[in-house]
Amino acid sequence: MSEVQQPPAGWYPQDGSLRWWNGQAWTEHRTPGTAPPVQVTVSAIPSKSVGAAYAFLLLLGGFAAHHFYLRRWAEAWILLALWWGGWLLTGIGVGFVMLFAVFVWWIYDLVALPNLVAQANRRAGIQPAYL
Repeated sequence: MSEVQQPPAGWYPQDGSLRWWNGQAWTEHRTPGTAPPVQVTVSAIPSKSVGAAYAFLLLLGGFAAHHFYLRRWAEAWILLALWWGGWLLTGIGVGFVMLFAVFVWWIYDLVALPNLVAQANRRAGIQPAYL
């Protein structure tokens, strides 16, 4: 008759802890207990990128895409109204003032965009990678 194959030596769970099996019999070596499961929290909201925000500002600034990207809804709608209202009202001269205001705002956004991205990430609960 053939011999019964024993499991290999190692740590095996028994009575809420790990116990050492030497390959033939249980020893008295035990771990204090199993560690509690570790909870890992993963953010479902990806962090906002300064590069993407600049791309939206430079390529789609008239559509306020950078403000929509950063979830700055009020600023986005105001900028849209100024931009498109300015173009519609250029025939009576008022539009140029509105377009000049958009240009000044666009220059401000060029300078302030990294801070706006950091604010958007803080609002979403995302810490900067360099901290």
